[in-house]
Amino acid sequence: PHALLEEYYWRWYVFRRLRRLAPRLAAHLVAALAFALHHYVVLAGYFPLPSALLFGTFVGVGGLIWSWQLECRKSLLGVWLSHLLVDAAAMTLGYFILF
Repeated sequence: PHALLEEYYWRWYVFRRLRRLAPRLAAHLVAALAFALHHYVVLAGYFPLPSALLFGTFVGVGGLIWSWQLECRKSLLGVWLSHLLVDAAAMTLGYFILF
């Protein structure tokens, strides 16, 4: 549910709203930056700041890819499935690092 809610909000709502107000590239970049900023704040609660910035930047790049994917495919389904796979990989990696 988390990936679906994030994609619904960040791509379906934020990116699409920005796309109506701004040129394509600006909408993609601003939405990705906002997605990264949100994750910088969240990740800073769990990691030292340099790591939170690095990981948040990776998330922002993912957001850029997902907004592009939404624009190309006109569907949230592929974006959501991609997000699920990335989340599963991140959780698996985290598990192996911790244990």
